[in-house]
Amino acid sequence: MEGVRFVTNEAAMLVDDALVIGELHIGYETELYRNGVFLRSNTGAMLKRIQKLIRETKARKLFIIGDLKHNVTNITWQERREVPKFLEELSKSVEVHVVPGNHDGLIKELVPKGVRLHNQSGYKYKDAYLTHGHAWPSASVCSASMLIMAHLHPAVEFRDKLGFRSVEYCWLRGDANADALHKKYRKQRDKIKTKSVIVVPPFNNLTGGMPVNRPLAENLESRGSKLRNRGSEKEISPITRNHVVRVRECDVFLLDGTHLGKAGEIKAKA
Repeated sequence: MEGVRFVTNEAAMLVDDALVIGELHIGYETELYRNGVFLRSNTGAMLKRIQKLIRETKARKLFIIGDLKHNVTNITWQERREVPKFLEELSKSVEVHVVPGNHDGLIKELVPKGVRLHNQSGYKYKDAYLTHGHAWPSASVCSASMLIMAHLHPAVEFRDKLGFRSVEYCWLRGDANADALHKKYRKQRDKIKTKSVIVVPPFNNLTGGMPVNRPLAENLESRGSKLRNRGSEKEISPITRNHVVRVRECDVFLLDGTHLGKAGEIKAKA
């Protein structure tokens, strides 16, 4: 798809004139605090990063594709204080769109006027369908050549011979499974044009990732299974569970653009 590119060294991509990011998890520090870890809020730093990206890319729109906030069912004091101001500041320079994720409970209460809040199923922009990934996209996905999602927190793990371990965020790019889409969207069977799927890495550097080159990644494609990640048990994506895209067959790219190969072929240990 033309007009789509990753922003080098950032967990952000461009779709034509729109900047796309996901997994901000504003309010994550409150959960850490409750577990005895004390960190300053990262929200201001993320705001500055996004504003810089907007200036550098000359983006006219910003799409946040889910998990803008962290608490799943409620609104914490930190989220209530920071999310509205965060969105207001961004809306001064671009048109802001929010596609809710599974962590965005009651998000409607925090979204100020002028910020567009979409359905959790997602939104088609240009020739791309933008969704968080915790729920099925609407049938409109069939008219888009590319599906862009978040939710998985993709990362790749490296271990050296001495046992030292590092985990780096990564992009996933894979082919869309036409048979899986036909099965879900039967009324659109002759209209499906979706060819590829991109999974965006977390924009928040604190939230951690799920290494796609470890056995745990296989759970993403197991029916009925759950993924234990970042301290909580969560339903995996119906998109991976129903093999619309197969994680192990996806190409893996580090944020600097380095292509590591297929997720299922990358060894964690040296």
